[in-house]
Amino acid sequence: MSVPTRIIFVDDEVNILTSLRRLLRRMRSEWDMAFVEGPEEAIAEMSKAPFDVVVSDMRMPGMSGAELLEITRRENPGVVRIILSGYATQEALLRAVGPAHNFLSKPCDRETLVENIHRSLAVRQRLESPAIRDLILKVDSLPSLPSAYEQLTAAVAAGESDVEVMGRIVRKDIGISTKLLQFVNSSYFGLAESLSDPLEAVRFLGLGTVKGLVASNKLFSQAESSAVGALHQTAYQTAAIVRDLASSVPGVPEDQACLAALTHEAGRLLLAESYPDAYREVVTESENSGRGLSDVEREAFGLTHTEIAGRLLEIWGIPDPVVEAVTFWQTPSESGAQTVTPLALLHTAKALQAEAQGASFLPDCEYLDRVGLAGRLASWKREFLPRLGHAA
Repeated sequence: MSVPTRIIFVDDEVNILTSLRRLLRRMRSEWDMAFVEGPEEAIAEMSKAPFDVVVSDMRMPGMSGAELLEITRRENPGVVRIILSGYATQEALLRAVGPAHNFLSKPCDRETLVENIHRSLAVRQRLESPAIRDLILKVDSLPSLPSAYEQLTAAVAAGESDVEVMGRIVRKDIGISTKLLQFVNSSYFGLAESLSDPLEAVRFLGLGTVKGLVASNKLFSQAESSAVGALHQTAYQTAAIVRDLASSVPGVPEDQACLAALTHEAGRLLLAESYPDAYREVVTESENSGRGLSDVEREAFGLTHTEIAGRLLEIWGIPDPVVEAVTFWQTPSESGAQTVTPLALLHTAKALQAEAQGASFLPDCEYLDRVGLAGRLASWKREFLPRLGHAA
């Protein structure tokens, strides 16, 4: 018999908890639910037995929902953390951007609440390794380059007042870009269409909010290793190629394709920062043995770096086409895609980079033929390989 999912709902208003009990009555056969009045009682309950999900109000006396989720993140990193708030200010909610995986607004209908919890749990349940599960669910943001942080803080200190200028700076930083997109794409705002362009996220949130986040250092986890810097540079170069490819392939959203390119090394970023020695050994083993990096990663961690990146972006609510591209760019045929999506452009860009560098990664011509791009590969090689430092 399977163990039911344990979920704790936290709110200081008894009538809200009563409403949630009534709303979720039909889920009692699937979920073991606790409804507690305030963060202190929640912490006491979580110390008695583990929970899988915590759903908390934001504004509560004594301790905010953001503080509760931060404590949960630190002490129980494998727990899915959701803010359910009605009248918190945007500034207050943004304090929870780090420790929260998702944001929901009050009143929240049953379908939205259940769907969001199910989606987060589905990702969690696919993380069989406790260490990798805790790594993905605990992480606040992707590592940022110190130079990007310095550029942003300098712009804030100088009183930069142009949304477009600040948005273009934010676009260059993988960490803050993904966290802003996680927030604006949450169910809290109820956008009709998900955003994939960090500049659009800055426009939506407003310059004051973004400046406050940068000034308070809320969204930055600065990189500590040189390997991370190299991965950032690879991602930026890939995004530039993808942007050019997208301009010649109608129907593919350029912003989604570029976001996929910027984040496709997210798994390696996390592994290099979190397990530097172990991951260095994995890379060395792959190079010395001739085995594929993904094979060695799966042996060492249970998942490949592309799967880790996909799980992270999925639980952050990044649009599905981006998640698909990041997860399957090495093995696009496994995605089942039949049309041109950001995956096709990212896969092609990585194949072009590999050929320019003399690496062994080859394009999946069967997949490219299936989506209608195989005939364009030769012309793209003539165009891009010289630019990438390789004579075609």
